[in-house]
Amino acid sequence: MQQNTAMESYKNVTRRDVLKHSGLIAAGFTFLPHSLLAMVTTSERSDEVSISKLGGYQIVVPDQTSLVEQQAAEKLQHSLAEFSRKNLMVKKEKDYRGGPAFFIGQTRYAKTREINFRQLKEDGFAYHPAEENLIIAGGTGKGVLYGIYGLLELWGCRMYTSSSTNVPATYSLSIPKDELVVVPVVQYRTTSYRDTRDPEYTDWHRLSSRNDWGLFVHTFNELVSPDQYGKTHPEYYSLVNGNRLPGTQLCLSNREVLTILIANLKEKIAAKSNATYWSVSQNDNDQYCRCEPCSQLNSKYGGVPSGSILYFVNDVAKAFPDKIISTLAYWYSRTPPQNIQAQPNVNIMLCNIESRRQGPVFDTDPAFSRDLMSSLKRTI
Repeated sequence: MQQNTAMESYKNVTRRDVLKHSGLIAAGFTFLPHSLLAMVTTSERSDEVSISKLGGYQIVVPDQTSLVEQQAAEKLQHSLAEFSRKNLMVKKEKDYRGGPAFFIGQTRYAKTREINFRQLKEDGFAYHPAEENLIIAGGTGKGVLYGIYGLLELWGCRMYTSSSTNVPATYSLSIPKDELVVVPVVQYRTTSYRDTRDPEYTDWHRLSSRNDWGLFVHTFNELVSPDQYGKTHPEYYSLVNGNRLPGTQLCLSNREVLTILIANLKEKIAAKSNATYWSVSQNDNDQYCRCEPCSQLNSKYGGVPSGSILYFVNDVAKAFPDKIISTLAYWYSRTPPQNIQAQPNVNIMLCNIESRRQGPVFDTDPAFSRDLMSSLKRTI
């Protein structure tokens, strides 16, 4: 009976509901940049500039050019050469003497136009037309480089694989004539297949780097080693059917476990301080702790095992406010807890490992679709 009720609930959820709540409609440009940029080219929001005229443009970078600004300028220079067969000059701003130009990054010219760089965060970018010039601004990460790849997509270029790029034959290119700002809603964006090992391919598609991670999933054993503590402190690990099982999961109600984990994580962060994301997450089994204190936490926070996980991870996150502490909503922890909110620097990775691969998740995995909708509704 319970299963039939769940299925009826699922039937009442439309594909549009899933898209709406996941942000694919409200902020579609974040996930579907081709659609947004194509819209720009086909509307009155862009001007057509002939290839011959573009050959007279310059590329202007700040006098103190960052590595990513230089990379963006060189990519634009190379790409425009493919269109026009002319090599546009890249100039430091101090050497610019006027004429139509693409201004890359945090130039003085962009700042006099009061470009709001702060709103671009790390990976956002903006196009700001000014007379015959175009300012391409970016956030503190790779935003300005992503802005160049956005222009290439606007011009019809596509990178289908790491070894297959299409540059269309054309007599003119579209230049935005209204300001356009693109800021990703999803801060970390990635997928995993062979082509994503190619740096240009990942930059073109605005995928995040795995280098941003200090620890990546299934980390309980690494942070509280059963080899070190299993014999001397079995109480640090799951109680299942009356037995402590070192190497399964952690006892998340044990405050000594929290202290040890924070100390070990602090050492790992010190060794890789540039990494932003640190996973504090369950091991790859379903043997979560059934001790009385852990069970009480789970009962308090919705009657699900994710309750004790989020309670524990929140406390870890408080100790590292300048890092993103990631955990999993996976397998037994996929159903979200209640009566508890994640700390602002907690990242929850929702995993659909049980889903079939031959069709859309919405069609092939009703249970995951329900959990996805439930999680999204709690965040809006």
